Amino acid sequence: HSALRWVESIAGDVAFDRLIVAEEHPDFRNAGPLIHTLTGRFTGEHLGEGLFQGDPEGIALYDCPSGNGYWIATDQGEATNRFHVFDRASLAHLGSFSGAQVHTTDGIVLHPFASERFPYGVLYVAHADAGIAAFDWRDIADALNLWLDCPE
Repeated sequence: HSALRWVESIAGDVAFDRLIVAEEHPDFRNAGPLIHTLTGRFTGEHLGEGLFQGDPEGIALYDCPSGNGYWIATDQGEATNRFHVFDRASLAHLGSFSGAQVHTTDGIVLHPFASERFPYGVLYVAHADAGIAAFDWRDIADALNLWLDCPE
């Protein structure tokens, strides 16, 4: 696979020389986001291969200075969608979550810093091209047994 066709989002990770590309062309979408090097060479691998049921959409990296962290990728559906979480280094699937009213999510952004409302950060996601939903990182971490903040 060399040509990109229907790219929804791209996120990079300098520490692991990875560029994760959400390709939603029907020939590739269910295989999961494509993994490239930062120079653009396709590695032949997919993030969460076989796990995606809808379109791969938003991608976010929880980037810890130590090299620890997580990838979060949207598996978009019209009735509902899931958010898959992967280990940053090994790319192992760690679990998935969804929101009761959240669907048709395109973009996502992770804000891993403390605020008054979200002391361990928040994942903001687009909802049905008409709004934004917020997932408290404490809820995600608790549900999937993840770190509340970066272990160093």
